[in-house]
Amino acid sequence: MINVAQRGRSLGVHLILATQRPSGAVSAEIRANTNLRIALRVTDGGESQDIVDSPEAATIPRSVPGRGYARLGHASLIPFQAGRVAGPRHGAAASARRAPWTASLTWSELGRPAPARPAPAPDPDAPVTTDFDALVDAVREAHAALGVPPQHSPWLPPLPGVLTLDEAGAPVDGESGDLPAVAFAVEDRPAEQRRRPVRVDLAHFGHLLVAGAPRTGRTQALRTVAGALARVHSCADVHLYGIDCGHNGLAALAGLPHCGALVSRRESERVARLLSRLTDVLDRRQDAMARSDLADITAQRGRAEPAGRWPHLVVLLDGWEGWLPVLGEYEHGRLTDELFRLLREGAPAGLHLVVSGDRQLLSGRISSLTEERYALRLPDRSDYALLGIRPGAVPEDLPAGRAVRAGSGTETQFALLTGDPSARAQTEALAAVAVSAAARDAAVPEGRRPFRVDALPGRIGFEEAWRLRDPDASRSPLWALAGVGGTSSPRTVRISPRAYRRSSSPGRPDRAVRPRC
Repeated sequence: MINVAQRGRSLGVHLILATQRPSGAVSAEIRANTNLRIALRVTDGGESQDIVDSPEAATIPRSVPGRGYARLGHASLIPFQAGRVAGPRHGAAASARRAPWTASLTWSELGRPAPARPAPAPDPDAPVTTDFDALVDAVREAHAALGVPPQHSPWLPPLPGVLTLDEAGAPVDGESGDLPAVAFAVEDRPAEQRRRPVRVDLAHFGHLLVAGAPRTGRTQALRTVAGALARVHSCADVHLYGIDCGHNGLAALAGLPHCGALVSRRESERVARLLSRLTDVLDRRQDAMARSDLADITAQRGRAEPAGRWPHLVVLLDGWEGWLPVLGEYEHGRLTDELFRLLREGAPAGLHLVVSGDRQLLSGRISSLTEERYALRLPDRSDYALLGIRPGAVPEDLPAGRAVRAGSGTETQFALLTGDPSARAQTEALAAVAVSAAARDAAVPEGRRPFRVDALPGRIGFEEAWRLRDPDASRSPLWALAGVGGTSSPRTVRISPRAYRRSSSPGRPDRAVRPRC
């Protein structure tokens, strides 16, 4: 403000400052660079003296609104009467009263956030009711008649409430030159007068936390990230695993060829097996990086042949508040400890977590394990302070999918898979992504696809288990089928020649016996 007052006049930039009380609001630097001062009616003579160097403005009666005094530089005081343009236009009909707004609710929608009143659409045929309306119409007509180009705006239009993946931005080459970076959101940078796609560049991506109240788009954010990765990357390069602790919002992930397992919080045994497999992968990769002097997975993928490159493993966990009371207490918190280890050590080895939840995601130990944190609309505005954001700096009304980033407070709009924001449409869009990805990745060999953690059947026949065998391994004469394990391949036993044991009985010679499985 001071810079505008001091330097703006010579550059054609002018400052018009209106205030109720100048004392404490108008600094000495602004006063020294202001040559026109106007005082309407004030209640105290000292305030009038402070503005126009005269107490006259305090004597203006209430019956003459718009009466004031102006002082230009050191010229004498000039009384004036301002014209009012906000009142009803002479001869105009009274404006119609705004009709009440109603919305129908079904039983399933009761208890959820109330629907917002739709903004009234501007009516170009509406009659002019005030002098201000007539003035604006006259200025617009003159603007069009003279062909004046549109004026430069110091900021971009507001972020859209509905944003699709195609509108968020096209994939770009990652910094490592390996896998393209895919966009899943758009952030607004008003200080730079631009918008920037928010992308997942797996070469530098760590983890992502998305917190918000129910029905604010936190589950959709996970679906968007999964869909964005599956649309661009092969299932040989990116493996997805889902842990659904919410209300089955991730069910559509199971159709993706990238998805190795989708488990719910009621399947504690499968969750334990999944995390065990992930920690095993982490251990093996850390050992391999130490032996080969590799800094991270980017170095490994850059050095290895295409068939030997490690895939990135992305774990999507929906509903952190549902994890804590059930899976968080499993075996005295063992699963939570394993999850935290993946958060601490997994990113350099190519293991990434995307977690959604309520405010507990921002206040617990998990919030300190990553810097990529976003907050959607929260029930208590003071909770934004957990992200280092002043609550007053957050807009009052955040639409679904609108979030603020930790630290900077940058407004970000998460993208949708399709323009229809309904859950059914998003599920169908993700299913369509799964169909196209399956056709594209049909030639990917089984060894490069994600490992599976399927539910164990209560009973399985030999024929069904035999169909799951590995054809190459089963050709060995020392291979035996024992049962079906937690992966896509059955549990097998390879018997060495030394496994034969000697057996003898009275009256019979010794004989070799194979162990029975």
